[in-house]
Amino acid sequence: MRLLKRLAENILMEDLRRLYKHIDKSIELHELELRKLGELIKSLKAENDQLKLENTKLETELRAIKQERIFSKRKKKSKRK
Repeated sequence: MRLLKRLAENILMEDLRRLYKHIDKSIELHELELRKLGELIKSLKAENDQLKLENTKLETELRAIKQERIFSKRKKKSKRK
């Protein structure tokens, strides 16, 4: 009876060791995925900041062009008179 109990305990312990190994590998994979996602987020934020900067520059240029057109139209009107 003791032998069976000991054998069962050994089998359970081995099963637990395998389960812990599997859990450790799973955790490592998830940590790796999280690091990759973190790097991707940083990259996307940097790209977003760059696009915002470009957008601001383009908006400034557009305002300047609109002001030029307004000034040009006023100039033409004043020459007609």
